Amino acid sequence: MRPYPAHLSFGKSGLKNFKVNNIPIDITIERVDCTSNNKYLVVYNFSTCDLGYINGIRKGLRFKLPLQVLALREYVEENRINKTVGGAGTYLVKNPRVIKRGGYFALKSLQASRSTKTSDSKPLFSGQRRYGFLPEPDFEEELETTARRTGQIAYFIKKGRFNPPLCSARDQTCLNCQYNRICRKDQLRLDKLYPLISDKEFYRPQRKME
Repeated sequence: MRPYPAHLSFGKSGLKNFKVNNIPIDITIERVDCTSNNKYLVVYNFSTCDLGYINGIRKGLRFKLPLQVLALREYVEENRINKTVGGAGTYLVKNPRVIKRGGYFALKSLQASRSTKTSDSKPLFSGQRRYGFLPEPDFEEELETTARRTGQIAYFIKKGRFNPPLCSARDQTCLNCQYNRICRKDQLRLDKLYPLISDKEFYRPQRKME
């Protein structure tokens, strides 16, 4: 892997507009690396507290990595760059000496394991097993699902009927939210809300992993 373009901003203060289902999205890409065989681009994020929570993408609770892939893909197509966007990942940076790999949302064909090791064709080393590295058809389907969910959420917000996502306690990622004390996120209360609210009135993330 080698550095490619860095810090691409999309949205109000960015270099160009980026829309999903005609919905303007503000998003920043901190770093992009190119594989040694010069075929794939991979987005990287740096965080002091967030490992990426890859399972949250499948459950409809996290959107950043798939949206970054879509934004970079659009940038590559418009600038006629002959490369494929292979995915996105996160590095957890606690201090200059402690840097850990977070989760990847990427093509399965790029994943290297302890047995295969990294190579030009498999540059991403990760022990990630359950979800994140996907076969190309599943990868494309997840990108389409993210775009659809984005449109669904925007629709509910515009209608003024957007309730908090109903998710389990372990999936909640809102500990620092200023509305934490009044939010209807307690698991028992959420379980009571489910039969009272129609599916058409709120955005329902997937509750259980299959």
